[in-house]
Amino acid sequence: FYPLRPFDGRTAVIKGEQTGVSCVALPPELPPSSTSKEGHLPASWAVSGGHDGAMCVWDTESAALVQRSMLGGMGGRTMSGKKSKKHAAWVMAVEIGYETSAAGARPIVLSANADGELLLWAPRTAAGGDDAVLICLTQLRGAGGLTSPLQTAALSADATCVAAGFADGGLSVWRAPSASRFETDAEPTQPRTSPPALSLI
Repeated sequence: FYPLRPFDGRTAVIKGEQTGVSCVALPPELPPSSTSKEGHLPASWAVSGGHDGAMCVWDTESAALVQRSMLGGMGGRTMSGKKSKKHAAWVMAVEIGYETSAAGARPIVLSANADGELLLWAPRTAAGGDDAVLICLTQLRGAGGLTSPLQTAALSADATCVAAGFADGGLSVWRAPSASRFETDAEPTQPRTSPPALSLI
């Protein structure tokens, strides 16, 4: 066993609009080759998903809620202080990667809920009609999402690959040159109907 060491940092408890936090992600460091800070996420921010079907962006320094977006059939629409009365699917995963280009790097956020709705988000770079700091770029459809609940999802560090796993054992994968060029539908891997054969050496 490794010896326990005291934590030298500081801790804080943030409570607010979220009901039953199921996943959380922190912004990674900018890629070493990038010098652009345009559209970056502050290191103090965190993105969370909850049982209430909402994705939230928090400032962990001030414990302030920066953005709350309802997911689940709503196309990533930001709700301004309103709570949906419709049953919302749990948010099962949130992930953050960086899309790099000649202009620099920008963070891409993936959200995925149990209904199989996967959304890619990017920081807002121009003034809009609301206070949202993240806007929805693309909605992806998992091939297993209509018949089997989504269990987990992941985004590659360079934001060019998305994978989602479903309760029936299926896995959907999307690949693209950049986050804004994903095809909507994915080609799923087929779950095994029987365990693989074992060979003795």
